[in-house]
Amino acid sequence: MVSSQPLLAETYSLEAARLSDEEDFIEGVAQAQFTLALIYQVRGEYHKSLEYNLEVLSWAEEEGDDFFIAAVLNNMVLTMMRVVMPHGPLITMRARLTLLRR
Repeated sequence: MVSSQPLLAETYSLEAARLSDEEDFIEGVAQAQFTLALIYQVRGEYHKSLEYNLEVLSWAEEEGDDFFIAAVLNNMVLTMMRVVMPHGPLITMRARLTLLRR
């Protein structure tokens, strides 16, 4: 649905994030934000996608959720590959990956 109806997917994801937040279900908020990052990537809103991914990455790191960390980092790399960027963000990504390996 994300690629076929991104506006509808965005509406559902924002609602999921709101409901999860109301119930203090932090993992639900993170999952909704993860989906929003994908939606913004599909729509070509790369900065928004990266912002959501960074929020989710922060949560995943706090939780020590290695699977979620890997998924978010993968999405961030795919997002950055879609846009021509100076080397700065890539160096930042390499630094993050190096820190995660320690």
